[in-house]
Amino acid sequence: VSNMDSDHHIASVFNELLRNEIDDASLSRLLNVLENNVSSDSHRASVLKKVIQHNTLGLASFPAYMSALKDIDSDQHKADVFKTLARQNLNQTQLKQVLQATESIDSDYHKSESLLSFASKVRDADSEVKDAYVAACKDIDSESHFGRALKGIH
Repeated sequence: VSNMDSDHHIASVFNELLRNEIDDASLSRLLNVLENNVSSDSHRASVLKKVIQHNTLGLASFPAYMSALKDIDSDQHKADVFKTLARQNLNQTQLKQVLQATESIDSDYHKSESLLSFASKVRDADSEVKDAYVAACKDIDSESHFGRALKGIH
C-alpha cells in the first residue's frame, strides 16, 4: 500500500481491509500507514470513520487513530470524524484525550458541534473529563457557539 501513489486507491484498499475486525497491533500499523501515505482529508476521514465501525480502539491503535485524526486539515472532515467517534464506547482517559484533541479544530462552529457530540458522555463522566470539556469550550471565540457547547453538559 505504501508504494501506491493515489490516495483514492490506498483508501479503497483500507476500506476493503476494514470490512472485518482487525487485531489492535495490526490496526495501529494500518493507521500509521494511513497517516504517512494519505494526504487527502476526505479519504483519510473516510477511512477513520470506517475503522471505528468494525473495530474497538485499543492501547496500540487509539494513539495512532488520534494522530491520524489531528493531521486532517479540513475542520469539516475532522468534525465528521469526531462525531463518529462520539458514538463509540470510550473510557474516561480516551474521552479526555479526544476532548483535548478538539483544540486542533479552528472553526468555532465545527469545534462546538464536535464537543456537543460528546456532551452526553461528558455529563456522566468524572470531573477531569468535565474539566477537559470546559477547557475545550474556552477555546471557542464565538459567544453563541461557546454558550451552546457549554450548555450541552449542564
